[in-house]
Amino acid sequence: MNHAVISNCCIIILAAGGASRMGEPKLLLPFRGSSLLENAINAAKDSGMANILLVSGRWHESIEKIAARKEIVSVTNENWKNGISSSIRKGLNHALSTWPGTDGVLYMVADQPFVTGQLLAEIKDAQASSGLPAVGSGYGGTVGTPAIFHQSLFEEIQHLSGDHGARKILQNHKDQIGIVPFTAGETDIDTPADYVALVNAGKKKSS
Repeated sequence: MNHAVISNCCIIILAAGGASRMGEPKLLLPFRGSSLLENAINAAKDSGMANILLVSGRWHESIEKIAARKEIVSVTNENWKNGISSSIRKGLNHALSTWPGTDGVLYMVADQPFVTGQLLAEIKDAQASSGLPAVGSGYGGTVGTPAIFHQSLFEEIQHLSGDHGARKILQNHKDQIGIVPFTAGETDIDTPADYVALVNAGKKKSS
């Protein structure tokens, strides 16, 4: 197996979903003094990687205002209803046109509240030291986002469809991926109950 080298990595924040189960733009909900979205952007910025792209969708106007304020590049996925794969492809294509030397992408979702810059840096470092074409986060007995992919997998990313996301590619290459433990990755915010549990957990920690 060839050693996969990533010299120019772009972080792609996936923030295009309709939040149908939440009933409102969940990424704008308060968290840690700002919002879930800003928390994700801060983690990306803290990773040490310079190229950061946010993919918005249904709530693109309010979400892209935050991206502009945080001084990161954003792009609207008009086809967000076609599932997360459409945002994954849109992000990759926009990254390649914005930063033509991009040879790796690190996908993260904005509704995993406990992602940190340190975790993202560890994923990038794990890929660099192993030379594997992909490294994902391990939680709940599976491997998922955040996850980094070498350009050798870009064509496969382009062929994702529907709600098949990064996890599908990781599963397709089980013997060629690295895993960075991320126990808190099990927590994601999809429903009002999820958000209430997150807020209540924060109150317990601060009391």
